[in-house]
Amino acid sequence: MKKKISFLLSLAVVLACFSPLTAFAINETAGSTDVNLEIPQRTDTGSGTGGEDPAYSYLVNIPASYTITSKSNTFQITASEMNIPTDKRLVVRVNGAETFENDGSFYLFLNGDKNSENWVLCNLYRIQGDVTGAVTGQHPILASFGAGELTPSSWGSVRMEYVLYNGGANLAPGTYTGTIHYSIGLE
Repeated sequence: MKKKISFLLSLAVVLACFSPLTAFAINETAGSTDVNLEIPQRTDTGSGTGGEDPAYSYLVNIPASYTITSKSNTFQITASEMNIPTDKRLVVRVNGAETFENDGSFYLFLNGDKNSENWVLCNLYRIQGDVTGAVTGQHPILASFGAGELTPSSWGSVRMEYVLYNGGANLAPGTYTGTIHYSIGLE
C-alpha cells in the first residue's frame, strides 16, 4: 500500500512540475502543442490475493505542454523510475486514432477548434541519435525502455515541424494547438 501511495504522490509531483513554455510569434502566428499522458492501470502479478502491490513500477516524463518556437521544436521522453521485468520493455506509443486526422496527418487548429478553417500541418518525427523517422501509422513507437533504463534505448525524442503554406499569409493570427495522445505499457 505504501508503494501505491508513494507512486501516486511521485506522479502528482512530476506532473505538477510541468509548466507551459513561452509562446512564440512568427509574424503574428503562434503555435503550441498540448501533450496528454495516459498511464495504464497497474495489474497484479498473480503472486498474491489480488490486493498486493504489483512487482513493477515506472514513471515516464513527457511534457504536459510544449510550445514550438523557431529555436525549439524537440522534446525528450525520459523516465524517473523503471522497475520492470527484465524480459519486458516499457513502450511509449502515439495513439494514432486520437492524434491523427482522417488523412493520417497531425494538425494544429486555431484556438484548438477542429472545425476552424484555420489550421497548420505539423509533421511529427521521432529521433534516436542521428536517425530520424516520421511518426506515422496507428500506434508508432516514440520511446522504448528496458529494465532499469531512465533514458530510452530506442527513439526517445520527438521533433515537430510546422508547414506554413504561402508563408502563413492566409492564416488568421492566434494560437494554433493540437494534442498528441499516448499509450504507455509493457510489451
